[in-house]
Amino acid sequence: MALAKQLKGLQSIKEQDYPSILFSKQVSSSYDIDAIYYIGLKGIKKLIQIDQNFNLYSQNLFSTDKKGINRQVLNQLDNDLLNVQLRACLKLLSKYFGFEGSHQVIEYLLRNYHINQHLPNECIIYFLQYHNTTIYTRLLQNIVEEQRENMWGFLYEPISRAQTISRDLIVRQMQLDYRILKQLLDYASEQLIPLEEPQDIIYDTNVELTQDDIIRIKQKQPSLLSFVFTILNQLNVNVKYFDQIRGTLGKLIAQCFELNTQESKSFVYLIYQQQLFNPEKLWLTQSQISNTATHVYQQSNQLELTLLYYQFGINTNEATSRQLLGQDIQELSHNPLLFMEVMKPLKNINLEDILYTNSVKYLRAILKKKYTITYVESLISILNPQLYHTLKPYLKNTQFYNLIPNSQEITLTLDNYDNVLDNVPFTQLSIQTLKSVVDDAFDFYAKTQEINFIKIIEKAIKCAKRNYPQANLIHIEQIHSILHITGYSLRQIINYACDQDQLVKVILLYSINNTLEEIIPLTKQIKIKPFNSNDQLYQEVYKNYKQVIDEIMNEQHKNDLVHQLQISLAFSLDKDYLYYLEGYDQDDNFLKETIKKLSYVDILNMNNELSVKLIKQINLDYQLYYNHQVSETGRLKIMLWFLKQEKCPVQFLIELFIIYEDLQEQERDLYLLLLHKNKQLFKQEIKYKKTLIDQNIISQTFLALLKHKKEQNYIKSLSNINQMALIQLHLLIYRSFDNKARLLKSLSLIYSKKVPTDQVQELVAILLNQVEQKFDFKLVGEYLSLIQYLRNPSFTFLRHIIKDIPDNLGQEFNSFLKFPSPSDIRTQVTYYVYSQNISNKSLFEDPNLDFEKLLDLFKSKTFGVENAIIQLFKQNIKHIKKETIIQLFSFESTYKYQIYGLIYDFIDINRTSLLNESITELKKYINSDLKDQIQYLIVSSIVRIISKHSQLKEAKKSFLTLVYPKENQLLYLKLVAQHYKFHNKSFFDVFVTPALLYKSYLQTDELSLSQISDHFSIFKPQKLWILGYILALQQQQNSSTKLVQDYLLSQKLDYLLIYLSALSESLNYKIWKNSQKLQLKQTKQVKFVTKELQLSLKYIPHNQKLKILFVGLGQIIDQLIEKIHKPLQSNQFQNKDLIKTIIICLYRSHLDLEKSKVGKFLLKIREKFINYLHIDILFDLLGENDDKTILKLLYMSLNSIMEKEDLKITKQSTQKILQLIQQIVDNLENYFSEEVALTLNHLFQHQTIIKQIYLNESLYNELLNKLISQLQNRDHLIQILILNVIGYASIQNNYFFIEPLNEIVQQLIINYQNYLEGEQQKDKNQYIITAAQNTIIGFKGLINKQQLKQLIQCMIIQNNQDSINILLQNIEQRIIYEILQDLVLDLIQNQSSQVIKYLAAFIKQLIESSPPEEVQVNYFNLTKLIIQVFDFIREKYIDSEVDKGILEADELEELFIIAMIEIITKISDLDLKKMYNHLLKWSNTNQLGGYNYSKYRKITFFKLSNRISIKLNQSFTKYYQFIFDIIINEMQQFHQVFNEIPKQTKLQKRRQNESDMYYKLELVLARHILTSIEYLCQGDQEQFLDTDKFDRLSEPLAKMLDTGLIQKYEPILGFLEEWTTPAILAVFQSINDDYKWKTLHTHILSVVSIHSNKKNEISGLICIGVVKLLQKLIDQLGDRYLVLMNDLIPYLHQLTFSQQSNDELENRVKQLITRLNQLSGEDLSTYLK
Repeated sequence: MALAKQLKGLQSIKEQDYPSILFSKQVSSSYDIDAIYYIGLKGIKKLIQIDQNFNLYSQNLFSTDKKGINRQVLNQLDNDLLNVQLRACLKLLSKYFGFEGSHQVIEYLLRNYHINQHLPNECIIYFLQYHNTTIYTRLLQNIVEEQRENMWGFLYEPISRAQTISRDLIVRQMQLDYRILKQLLDYASEQLIPLEEPQDIIYDTNVELTQDDIIRIKQKQPSLLSFVFTILNQLNVNVKYFDQIRGTLGKLIAQCFELNTQESKSFVYLIYQQQLFNPEKLWLTQSQISNTATHVYQQSNQLELTLLYYQFGINTNEATSRQLLGQDIQELSHNPLLFMEVMKPLKNINLEDILYTNSVKYLRAILKKKYTITYVESLISILNPQLYHTLKPYLKNTQFYNLIPNSQEITLTLDNYDNVLDNVPFTQLSIQTLKSVVDDAFDFYAKTQEINFIKIIEKAIKCAKRNYPQANLIHIEQIHSILHITGYSLRQIINYACDQDQLVKVILLYSINNTLEEIIPLTKQIKIKPFNSNDQLYQEVYKNYKQVIDEIMNEQHKNDLVHQLQISLAFSLDKDYLYYLEGYDQDDNFLKETIKKLSYVDILNMNNELSVKLIKQINLDYQLYYNHQVSETGRLKIMLWFLKQEKCPVQFLIELFIIYEDLQEQERDLYLLLLHKNKQLFKQEIKYKKTLIDQNIISQTFLALLKHKKEQNYIKSLSNINQMALIQLHLLIYRSFDNKARLLKSLSLIYSKKVPTDQVQELVAILLNQVEQKFDFKLVGEYLSLIQYLRNPSFTFLRHIIKDIPDNLGQEFNSFLKFPSPSDIRTQVTYYVYSQNISNKSLFEDPNLDFEKLLDLFKSKTFGVENAIIQLFKQNIKHIKKETIIQLFSFESTYKYQIYGLIYDFIDINRTSLLNESITELKKYINSDLKDQIQYLIVSSIVRIISKHSQLKEAKKSFLTLVYPKENQLLYLKLVAQHYKFHNKSFFDVFVTPALLYKSYLQTDELSLSQISDHFSIFKPQKLWILGYILALQQQQNSSTKLVQDYLLSQKLDYLLIYLSALSESLNYKIWKNSQKLQLKQTKQVKFVTKELQLSLKYIPHNQKLKILFVGLGQIIDQLIEKIHKPLQSNQFQNKDLIKTIIICLYRSHLDLEKSKVGKFLLKIREKFINYLHIDILFDLLGENDDKTILKLLYMSLNSIMEKEDLKITKQSTQKILQLIQQIVDNLENYFSEEVALTLNHLFQHQTIIKQIYLNESLYNELLNKLISQLQNRDHLIQILILNVIGYASIQNNYFFIEPLNEIVQQLIINYQNYLEGEQQKDKNQYIITAAQNTIIGFKGLINKQQLKQLIQCMIIQNNQDSINILLQNIEQRIIYEILQDLVLDLIQNQSSQVIKYLAAFIKQLIESSPPEEVQVNYFNLTKLIIQVFDFIREKYIDSEVDKGILEADELEELFIIAMIEIITKISDLDLKKMYNHLLKWSNTNQLGGYNYSKYRKITFFKLSNRISIKLNQSFTKYYQFIFDIIINEMQQFHQVFNEIPKQTKLQKRRQNESDMYYKLELVLARHILTSIEYLCQGDQEQFLDTDKFDRLSEPLAKMLDTGLIQKYEPILGFLEEWTTPAILAVFQSINDDYKWKTLHTHILSVVSIHSNKKNEISGLICIGVVKLLQKLIDQLGDRYLVLMNDLIPYLHQLTFSQQSNDELENRVKQLITRLNQLSGEDLSTYLK
């Protein structure tokens, strides 16, 4: 299943549908990433012209480094950082989503960055305002399939049907799920945050947008805030819902306040009007309001302040303010901005007592806080006089005192206006005073129109600017009241009082009565282009501030100035605002004056009732109808005017008939009415100018049209009229008709609906001849149209004039291009049309075009021409010659990318090679900066052309001739890979991938792991094994090598198995390839599982030694094995064939190199891999293969796994094992090898398998019968293995196969003995030996004791534990004990020490497995046997003692002592006593070998005795009675040896080393004696150490301290501390009698007495040892030592005044005295003087 899933995944990758909003899935998949990148690049360049903020994303998201990025290999941090950039880019794009440039950018973001997967929410919500557009639907089609289960699921149904999203659907879903609205509001808040001013960077682009285009694009984009408001307006939800979005909406409102644009302020106003948070509507409690206000005060948070406004529902009106002031709301004291908002509507109102009292209270609380002077100024300016006078005294005593003038307040009157402000210093004028003066000045000017009052206003402004820069003294209404002034400049006042939006309206009003010189300086503060008239001013304002003009035109309460401005704007912007004039009286003076300035054309073009009234008052000439300035409506008015007249000029009627086909539908209807009204004129011959038209033509034309006027189909076109008559009419009138162009056009329109007859064609040709005789190029479009309807047109005239065509007729000839014409004419016309800067040039296919001539157009460098000619060449690509295409390489053009695309198409269509030219072109640009977008596209396009040749017969050449840059090689290699992969996947996989991987690896220095991952992701993951091969070639590892290696090992497990297989094959192939060089036998070439392995390796250069390559490959293989070992162990891999390949290749590689170090290294790798395999894998492989060579390797591998001790057989494995056994049985006659036999041996060791075999009786019988049949003709080793299997299988069936096997088993024993004796067999499989032993033991009824002894000897020699275990399980211990003595004696005499160790282990194992009764029967013989072993060991190794033979002897003794301990645990107390006495007797018997041998026996005895004491503890105490005397004697002898000089006669015959050995053995024995005393005391619970024994023990034990000669063989202090001291302390601990303590204590102090006065070093050391002993004794006895202290003081005196000059002794004595002082509580120094 996993393999199927993997293949399905690979297939899905291969057939991937790319996300797109521009193309269908099929079309999108045909574009590679370069093409999509180019589309996106064009889009971003267009957007940069509209908004410079796109520069940032052009430099990073559109960098060539990120083209083709693989986001799956990026780590989480890198993806998050990339999403931040993409999110910001999408926000900016959402402002221009209606523009095609945005669509192109999003196309690239979808393909390259997969924003539909990584940022689905953003894609949906950022562009939600475009919900009713098709392009938004296309965007969602890439997203909603994956979003069906979340909150966007409601979009799936309409999007799946390719429907646009209705607003009602969005609103309904928002009512159900507030999260959608919340996300929309969050996005709107973020979108309102102003962006930083971008740097002005100019990018080259093929499409230059004009300023008008940019304005038009911006105006076409819907308003986000308008969309949000309409959503909020339609929502009908409860309070709980709005509580969920309260904070989010508040954040948006706060952002609108901060932005402070006309749109944002309007949005806030509309939200206020909706009262979404009105207290009455949402039932807010007073506590909620209070809590919010407190929070605002504490946090000073604009967001919360905004929320507070909403919660109060403030609309800044009088009613709200009165309501709030009437309550005791303390929050007003803490919130100055809110208080100002409340007070504004009450400025001119007298306050009631409660309102007045609360206002004063709030004011005083606010002014106590440290607010800025600007705020207080603003506060004072909105207070009413009542509060102002109350506050005035209070302010004089605060920091705001300067806001109140020191002098008396100024009052402006008609008498003092000349100098009212001249006599008062500016610093003493408060803001309130200035405001009063300004207001009074405006009032007086309104009454008197005296300009001096305007001057007073200017002075007040000057004062306010200096002292109160933040204040504004003038309301906009006051400005409007003085704009009618002429002859005096109001610029200073206007600039002071107006913000930008207010300034626009003021300028428009000011323009009515003032000159341009006065207006132009004011416009510097608004963004409009220069203008030369009021009309131009109005047009510019209309483009940039249309909302201001709308406000003016909608104004209802207007003064004269507004009235005049409305009329002026209506006439100037007639297309949108003329209808405003309908409400004006025609007698309006200003309107009359304006109308007088209008021409007839202006009146006709007016689209209102006023126009109709004016037309009635004038006389019209029908020639106005042909005036191009007259609009369509104007032409209709002309026809209506003549319709109301009594008679219409016949010439007008004739001309209208001639151009009937070119009339609009309404014009045709009016014409028919005119013709019907004046039909009497056509009852006779009529004359047009000087040309007479006969009655026959009239009746077949004019009258025929009248006759059928009720038939709609008939009158739709003149094509229903008699064509002969019609063309004759045209011929008659043509010369006299002034508007010949419309005549010809009308005629061509007729023939576009009805093909002319031959006769008519002749007349048309005559008409065209008339046109040609007096040709006017203005008629060329109509002339060309008529030519197209002739069957055999003559192109003579056209060929004659074509060279003289003016430059402005490109559009007319453009439509003619599609009409087939002679190639020379068509070529010239094409040249002419394409050289003109017109849009939508015609594309056509013509094989006879002169493409060489058209190439000259590339040299023109005219904007847009090159692109158009490229498109034409593409249309005719199969007709262009190769020589022409080659010339394209030489053109330097801004359209290089398109030119290369043309060349690419030429190669694709014509299958023609341009490889040499392409390589030459590549060399020109190869070292350009590939990080530059344009340069990258150029190089990429050339490589694309070269890679196209991989589809021809030049695939290899195309790649080998590639050149490479000096810098940015990785980027270059990446694009090479992308192009070759796109064009020829098989060639890319076989040839290109290895070479590019090698080149890429060489460029990985200083790259991070994520960069390496990104680069190598362009290659197929299955081919990355080549990277492993490349790594194997490296002699030294560096940081980049390590990173590439990490990247390789980080791939998916299935890929890692592929790499392991491929590299194993590579190793095997390389060994085979170099077999001659390696002096190996040439074998048949291996068949590879890895596709194209040989070719892949061929193109990777290497010059390293073969050994380096083999070792490198082995190391990589080893790392891969370690990486996948857990999946191998858990059997996760489905592709078992790869595992088989690995097994085979590793075996063959090891076998070929087995004699070298590399071969041994490969053997370890092979064994590791096999040990990691799950056993089921091999069962599966064995079941699927029948090749004997492969089967052998697989069985060998299976046997290696089966030998593992921790192998577990599962139920599933058991079933597969049974299938394998069945397979072996079925194929036994055809294939049965040593490996198969070993496998059966392994399998039959598992009881679970044997039980399953027994259950399948037929299989069981068949297996055994066939195995027996194989015995006769097989090698004796296989016979052994077969018999072993039979033995295992027969255990539970009473050996019913014994009889037929008797002769075979007997011969087998003989063969086995020969086998063991043969030196040539030593390297055979150890398991075969084990199998043979087990088999013979299994058939124990067929062997005798002698054969059994030989078998056991072999088992011990080989230390074969498996066989020993089987032996002990199958052979009775009694029989083994019977042959044990002979067995032991043979081995210890003839084998090495190692074998004797195995023997000791065998005896111990035998005793452990024997029941106690069996041991009790044989213990005495065992004891005697082990004693013999002890003696033999010493005798054998005594001559090597000086060569450290003693150490080996000790080790062997220890092993047999352990065996003796095992005997003790299984015998009775009585038997133990007998055995112990026997050992004691043995230890006291002198051996013929001399003193050393006897001493060794005692040492061994005491060593064994001590071990028994440890084992039995208290139970052993009674046995000390047998050895107590020996202990006393040995201590006395030890004292004599190491205290006196030995008699020379005793040692004179010994060598020096023998003498040393004498002392050493005495020391060893002494250690064991002292240890025995210690163990005795520790386990003495029955007072074994009585008074008599203690007395005998005390002196010899104390004298063990006086053994100075020890120092020669080991440090005496160490001996005393480690051995003597513990024994003495144990005796003190055991004897709880003060008197007895004194005896031993005295003997110890006597040693001090002997050595304290000696000056030699050894005496000093003995004294130190005794002092240390005394210190430990004191610590052990504590206060009880006081009974002994008096005995110690004399000896302390000796030690204090000792002759020894030993610092350590002196320090130790001092410490001892100090300790005794502490113990006794008195100072002993007085006793020591």
